[in-house]
Amino acid sequence: MASLIKDLIVPTCDSQKVIQTLSCLSIVVLVSLLCLGTNSAAIAVTVRFPDTESAMIIAQQGDSKIPPVVVNSVRQDLARRTNIATDKLKLKSATRQTWPNGCLGLAASDEICTQALVEGWRVVMSYKNQTWVYRTDSQGRVIRMEK
Repeated sequence: MASLIKDLIVPTCDSQKVIQTLSCLSIVVLVSLLCLGTNSAAIAVTVRFPDTESAMIIAQQGDSKIPPVVVNSVRQDLARRTNIATDKLKLKSATRQTWPNGCLGLAASDEICTQALVEGWRVVMSYKNQTWVYRTDSQGRVIRMEK
């Protein structure tokens, strides 16, 4: 077939170049057909971390000054959940963390999370003899309570 096309379409061209061009074109067409026939969901890869604290926390960077906006976000969420006044909720500790994903390592079984490392905080709040542990991003926009 290549020689027929070569003879009909390009009688004055170099036959070796025509064969190379047709070979490349046929490869491109075959790869395109393979891609069209492939279900992209079938080749997607889902990464799940085990439910262990060491796997969820990629890096721990020690204590440093937590931004007030992060503490306020956590206080507001905890007050809403517990009906305890925000001024009664005390910051017990805050540790900088790098979380494994956009769900801060606390994804629900049916939840899809961004697969990127997220800088943030592990915040421990207390009231009387109760304590709660939260995970946040660095600005307190994403907050999750550890169960």
